[in-house]
Amino acid sequence: MKMYLTYICLVSLLTILLLAISNMYVAFSVYGMMVTYGFNLTGEITTCENKLLLQKQ
Repeated sequence: MKMYLTYICLVSLLTILLLAISNMYVAFSVYGMMVTYGFNLTGEITTCENKLLLQKQ
């Protein structure tokens, strides 16, 4: 009976770890996508501003 309980505990811990790792991976990939998209957007905005400034000169 005790072995059975320890087995259940180990399996549940492993599944929790796997879920945590996969969630972290998903979160990091989404974060990375957001960061890259953010940088692209800010880059486009700054280039547009620079073009406007150059046109004003």
